[in-house]
Amino acid sequence: MQTEQHFPEDYSARDRETLHKLVQKANPPAILYRYRGDSERTLSEISEPHIFFCEPHLLNDPFEYRAPVFWDKESLRRAWQVYALERGMNREHAEREFESFCALGIQKMQEGFESLRKNSGVVCFSAVSDSVRMWSYYANAHRGICIGYDSSTRPFCIAMAVNYQNPDKPLDVVATSQGSDPTNLADHISLRKGKEWSFEQEYRIPMGPVNGRPRRLPIAPQTIASIRFGAAISTEFRNKVVNALKNIPHRPRLIQMHCDYDRFILTEQSVE
Repeated sequence: MQTEQHFPEDYSARDRETLHKLVQKANPPAILYRYRGDSERTLSEISEPHIFFCEPHLLNDPFEYRAPVFWDKESLRRAWQVYALERGMNREHAEREFESFCALGIQKMQEGFESLRKNSGVVCFSAVSDSVRMWSYYANAHRGICIGYDSSTRPFCIAMAVNYQNPDKPLDVVATSQGSDPTNLADHISLRKGKEWSFEQEYRIPMGPVNGRPRRLPIAPQTIASIRFGAAISTEFRNKVVNALKNIPHRPRLIQMHCDYDRFILTEQSVE
């Protein structure tokens, strides 16, 4: 899907190139699913359509955004020489400046990188709606709901698939940032999870730093395509969900999940 890009005015050409390439990697299925618990926050996401995004350190996987990286000194040296020469500094002066500030510079970059990791945001979805484990983990033991979103519209059209692969070596941040495909850094960190999470079939929308900003993203009501009620949902919460839907101009497809105790799978039944 081709999407028109709008970037903040203070973004550099490199920033714009990186974001453009990230969006070009977007490949969501027709419907993206989000498992939600039986809470007031879930009801507000329906009645006032929006989605919450979360800082990575608050997610249930302690390895989120923690793939190993390093700053190679020779990569830094080459990048600094290009920067210095573009600003009229001769090579000898540039080398002296580099040696003077290299250690401090690496420390500051490491601190900045850690701050960016902690303050970033992410919205997580799945390609599947009948995962017993995800209903258990993210929908309060099947007492909540699973919301299906139409991925043909923003922001869902820019969701990217997660790469389930344990890292085999650290990534050189400087060389990657200066390389032909700067999105490799996102692939290594924000779009990576351990292999054992592959059952989630996750798609996600990485967000920039969220410190000081509301952690909610408004969406168009028509993006809510379906709602599945958990197999153990209470009548009270189910009624609250139905009432919340009265605040949006269309009725999504409603589906009740059931447990098939003969096969240990979840089944679906459409709700009139």
